[in-house]
Amino acid sequence: MKTIILFLLIACGFTFTSKAQDVDNSDILLIDEFVNSITSREIEKVVSEDLNKVFTGTFYSVSPVITLENSYCSCGDNLIVIKDGQLIQIEEVGFNKRLEQLFSLLHEDFTIISESDAQTFEKVLDEIYPLSWADKPEEKKFFRRDNTWVFVRGEYFEGKKGFIVELDQASKITGILYDIAAVK
Repeated sequence: MKTIILFLLIACGFTFTSKAQDVDNSDILLIDEFVNSITSREIEKVVSEDLNKVFTGTFYSVSPVITLENSYCSCGDNLIVIKDGQLIQIEEVGFNKRLEQLFSLLHEDFTIISESDAQTFEKVLDEIYPLSWADKPEEKKFFRRDNTWVFVRGEYFEGKKGFIVELDQASKITGILYDIAAVK
């Protein structure tokens, strides 16, 4: 909890001096009490029939919020999943990365064989990774390339960014990646 609060303060423009190690424990307790009093969260359950076809667990979008006298600061959404009593934070996208947490939540029997399956997967991507403000919906598309499906989300310099879903010979999903150069 202290880590989250510290992150919120830094992310929302507060700064600490390098002399933090000289702060008395009683002062730290008072500061923690203050920070807790101005910090809250907004939680939205992500509900979708398609989401339940593709992934397991209960998905939530959680936004930490700091409220002061005349100001309000929401520090971005975090996608979390509750599965089997455990909290799993889903990876953010923005740079090239393999999405291991997301992949671990995939229904074992979900495959992408047809365009219809790909449309279902794309709908789910839209729900858990909505297009950014800079992305143009008309640039969004998907296609099959060798043993992968590519889900384009928008332009990125000379190429297109998006998700790459790796498949085995039976069209079972073996990996999910986000790549800023999914299409060059």
